[in-house]
Amino acid sequence: MAEGNNSSADSMISSNEQILNFLKESASTRSKNYDLQQLRLQNQAKKLALKERERDDKILLTNLDSVDTDTREYLRLEKAKIIQKRTNQEQQQPSFDPNTYQPYFDYF
Repeated sequence: MAEGNNSSADSMISSNEQILNFLKESASTRSKNYDLQQLRLQNQAKKLALKERERDDKILLTNLDSVDTDTREYLRLEKAKIIQKRTNQEQQQPSFDPNTYQPYFDYF
């Protein structure tokens, strides 16, 4: 009877270990898929930002003298918005502070 109990306990332990291994593999796969999804989303965001930048550059380079009056006014307003947006972006970027690295390069 003890042998039967031991063998059923061993088979239960074995099946629990298989389930645990399956769950670990499943969690690992989900984690990898999540990371890939995040990379795809980041790439899509970068592509959209690049397309917007290209559109803005095209507008900025448009000669206002070569278009009709209504389009000229629209492009003038768009140029002002683009310049304001880029100015704000540049102000938000941290500037380089040479004193940040000074303690590391005192010997120069």
